[in-house]
Order: sequence, then structure tokens, then C-alpha cells
Amino acid sequence: MKHRGVKKAYLIEEALQHHLQALREIPEDLIIPSRLVLTDEGMAETARRIAQENHPTEALKALFRE
Repeated sequence: MKHRGVKKAYLIEEALQHHLQALREIPEDLIIPSRLVLTDEGMAETARRIAQENHPTEALKALFRE
């Protein structure tokens, strides 16, 4: 049996290389840290919004149709 596809280590290395290249090329003031710090109130509001069952807006539907 032949194995086909991309090895996991290669894929991770390529992703890291692209990430590091982007960090070198993008101005530092435009990079948004991936960590988000919330107050207790902010976390409660975020959890409340996630738990809500909202229907998509017309604008969101149009965006996905394009």
C-alpha cells in the first residue's frame, strides 16, 4: 500500500514558516495578539451571546451567497 498526501510534520513546518514570514512582513502595529482578556462582565456577556439562538441577518446571508 502506498501512502499519499502530506506528512503532518511537513504541514506544521510549512504553517510555521508562513506565520513567521507574515510576522516579518506585516507592520508590528497591525498584528493583533491572539490572546483576549475579558472582565467578568465581558465574559458573562460573551457567554450570553453565544448561548442565544440568533438567526442570520440578510446581510450575512448575502455575504455567504456571493
